Amino acid sequence: MQVASSLKNQRGNTIIELLIAIILIGILTPMFYLGIQSPQISRSQEESRSRALAKNEKSTEIIKTISQASWQSVKTNGVFHPVLVGTDWDLATGSEMADSLTHSITIDSVLRNAEGDIVTTGGQIDPSTKLVTYTSSWTYPISASEISTHYITRFAHSDSIVHTTKAQFDLGSKTMTQATTSGDGTIALLPTLVDKTYVLDYANSTDYIFDPAKIEFVDGQARLKNTGSAGVAGSTVNSSADQAQGQWTVAEFGSINSQSGAYSSSGGNPGSYLRMTFPKEKNKTAGVYWSQPFTITSPVTSATLNLQWRSVSFTSGSIPDIYKLYAFIDTTSSNPTIGQEVWSSSQITGTTSWSGTVTVDVKNKLLTAGTYYLKIVGYVDYNNSHSDGAFTSGFDNIIVNWQTAGAPSYASDSPTVISKTNFTDTNIYSWNGFQSIENPAGGSVKYQLSNDNGVTWKYHNGSIWATATSPTQSNSATEINTNITSLPTSSQTLLIKTLLISNGSQQVAIDNLVTQYKTISPAGSTGEYVSPSINQSSEVAYHRIAWLQDVPTGASIKLQYAVNNDGTTWNFVGPDGTASTFYTGDNFAGGYGTIPFNASLGQYFKYRLVLFSNSLSMPSVDEVWFNYSP
Repeated sequence: MQVASSLKNQRGNTIIELLIAIILIGILTPMFYLGIQSPQISRSQEESRSRALAKNEKSTEIIKTISQASWQSVKTNGVFHPVLVGTDWDLATGSEMADSLTHSITIDSVLRNAEGDIVTTGGQIDPSTKLVTYTSSWTYPISASEISTHYITRFAHSDSIVHTTKAQFDLGSKTMTQATTSGDGTIALLPTLVDKTYVLDYANSTDYIFDPAKIEFVDGQARLKNTGSAGVAGSTVNSSADQAQGQWTVAEFGSINSQSGAYSSSGGNPGSYLRMTFPKEKNKTAGVYWSQPFTITSPVTSATLNLQWRSVSFTSGSIPDIYKLYAFIDTTSSNPTIGQEVWSSSQITGTTSWSGTVTVDVKNKLLTAGTYYLKIVGYVDYNNSHSDGAFTSGFDNIIVNWQTAGAPSYASDSPTVISKTNFTDTNIYSWNGFQSIENPAGGSVKYQLSNDNGVTWKYHNGSIWATATSPTQSNSATEINTNITSLPTSSQTLLIKTLLISNGSQQVAIDNLVTQYKTISPAGSTGEYVSPSINQSSEVAYHRIAWLQDVPTGASIKLQYAVNNDGTTWNFVGPDGTASTFYTGDNFAGGYGTIPFNASLGQYFKYRLVLFSNSLSMPSVDEVWFNYSP
């Protein structure tokens, strides 16, 4: 039993030893084999790695070539491999197997934060930057891979456009701006102007500097003062028709001569009167006129005719075609002409009592010195078919009163009127008109202007505003109105000297003077320029924009841009891609800004300039530059 047990134990140990031997052979055999093959495997693995690195490097150059030729070929994310199409490289989707390598190019989007730094999370996609990953892997002799990455951008191959000439700026839309020829060309702000007037009304003498011995202020005008002899009052005589006094003469006219005139010693208003009698007649005319000459030595300042009249007797039932009384102021003693009278009664159809006093203004009949004739007339135009008459009528209290102007005399050394206050206004942009209301009376009104508070006086000599040294170097209102736009406004002031020019017999007067000018609006001047649409033929990425400008104190220039792919939707934005912001720059040099990548893509592009000034100086833009990548 013991022998058998011992044999059994020996058999078990042998099996275990055999198993251990087999395991050891399994472990040691590969190691032995690898030990023998190790140099060969190492060489193969290194060769695969070299091929993978070369493949990645070649693909890197290919991607550079493709992106520079057309960004559109690399803008789409995905896995690709390079393929040669004719003589040009392109990308095909998916990976490729070649030369024992599995090769792929992976294109991914890039995120940037608000500062433009590349981040992995939380940013916005930059459409002009891509992350490219190149992977080449192999399985023999040992599975492995080589991976490399780099960024590609459009910036490496950008183009630019410059607007700098008047011809280019002319193509845009201008609102209160203009394209000028300054330099090569500019866009300049136009001022927003307000029309204003400066009025001299010559109403109050205390507002003006003048010589009171030569000039007076009367009835809202400044005029030369009459320093000559006083006027003379005069009148006709024997207004009461007293025969003893005479002066009145009587005459008849018409187609008959049986009418008559005579003094009547009673029946007047009161006392005597001048009587006119007309017989019974038909188809005839008859006139009687009393006449008195009188003389005036100079033109009158006033003249009136006073008279009273009466129809003394009138045959009942007899109504002539015309029966009226008349008054004339004539320059000859001949028969009066019906129709040229200064007064006439209504048609007489019966007897009347004495009228009230009739008063007639006859100043316009006595315009010059000379002899005149006061005529009072009775006139009848008898009916053609039946006899009319007889009639009697008369005049009383007939008189012409007048006042002459005397022998006038006026200063002939061109006396002047100057406002005591030097006119001034802020932001005067231009002088635009010069209008006057004058009464030169045969003389003239001339002017000189000063923009240095009267230190020097200017007149326009036909070419320029020159310094006046005598009254003859002056201009009419019409001449100044024609040339005042060239009068400098730099001093923002104006003083006007009015010269009243007479030969000594002319009372020259000025009623009103209005100087028209334009000034900058209190709200300032604002204008806009929108460039023409720039068509790139396909979508591109815009990167930067810059401009050169001249911006005086109190002015500003702002810029926005807009991009789209339809050529019609123009949403202008600023540096943060929103409509509420603008690019601004240094007042004297210009501006520069980066176009945000989230609002940079489009086939069509415009820029918009907003110009402002609160003074007379207008800002301008000399050049606008922007770059882009296809």
